[in-house]
Amino acid sequence: MIKHVCWFAGLLALAMAPACLTPDDTAPEVVSTDRIILNGLPASVLQANEHDLGALGGASLAVAAPKSGLLATADGRTALGYVVACALPASASITLGGASYAGGVGLAPEWATSAPTASNRRWVTACVLARTNLYGVHVEISMRGANPALQPTIAEGLGYLITEGAYYGDLFAPTGPTEYACLGLLKSTGLSLSTLSERACAAPDGNGGDTACGFQFAGACGVLDLGLAPACTSLTAPYGNCRGGSTRYSEVITVDLATL
Repeated sequence: MIKHVCWFAGLLALAMAPACLTPDDTAPEVVSTDRIILNGLPASVLQANEHDLGALGGASLAVAAPKSGLLATADGRTALGYVVACALPASASITLGGASYAGGVGLAPEWATSAPTASNRRWVTACVLARTNLYGVHVEISMRGANPALQPTIAEGLGYLITEGAYYGDLFAPTGPTEYACLGLLKSTGLSLSTLSERACAAPDGNGGDTACGFQFAGACGVLDLGLAPACTSLTAPYGNCRGGSTRYSEVITVDLATL
């Protein structure tokens, strides 16, 4: 069970009122109408439910989720809750298996009632990966990207300036899941700025081509990486057009952390 969260906006008070939420596992919390959002999906839970998550890609959430196996376990319901929170807006919810799952970000609202497009799947994937945490702890993150649902307010832009990295892929592809992450320059320095030390999913694990969370490591997002070209063609955050294998992804979410 996710602990109760009471969060006061501080520098962001110009943009939003304080929020005090008591979410449960099926409703991961969006702190405000900005994209300030708490991450905390354990990497182990994501990995354990990859197969069942993949079953969501062929139909609407209303049809696919009850057939997927996700509703059978607490971890599966947690993973499903993150998908719903990323896909649907905060004004929407969906009942699955007798439980209500709350929306939050609104990257693919049509998925509630119709099969997702490839772009829908990729945006929700980027969001789920961005919200995954190796340690299962909750960290306030600002998600940035080309989707209109990810445009920050001025206050958010000023309060969250430490770029961790970027996330993209397709958890729901018919050919199997793909998960990619690239590393931001500040994260690569190893400095203990902000909450960088509590976030590890964009950093390589040191044992090969994966990150600490099991995502495929694409290298540095926007700078040269030991002679390799940057992962993304946009050299500054928020990143876009990032490589994953032989594919270029335009549905990319960059994570920025609080400057305070």
